Amino acid sequence: MEIQTKVTGGALFATLKGTLDGSTAEAIIKRLQLEALSPPRHLLIDMTGVEHVTATGLRGLLPFVQQIQRQKKMLLLCGLNKAIEALVNNSGFDSLVKVLDSPETAELYLKNN
Repeated sequence: MEIQTKVTGGALFATLKGTLDGSTAEAIIKRLQLEALSPPRHLLIDMTGVEHVTATGLRGLLPFVQQIQRQKKMLLLCGLNKAIEALVNNSGFDSLVKVLDSPETAELYLKNN
């Protein structure tokens, strides 16, 4: 799993590439926890480059999502392919995060909220 991050406009933008499963979820959390503790109110995860997500991978992100919620921050996911979006919706994960179709839509959403 490749992770790139940048902070712009009060948000932490993370771009993921690869597969999100139980083992890579832990690496994502470790990387993002350090950066999410800083001032940005929002965290945007661009999953355009993610080819596959397992249910275990989503469950692995749950503690991080809960941490973000406790900090009163918003977590947005964007760029999900159809299969990943179906998994996110069917698992109920979409009730914990905001799901948007593209990075551009997510940036517009952040500017207006």
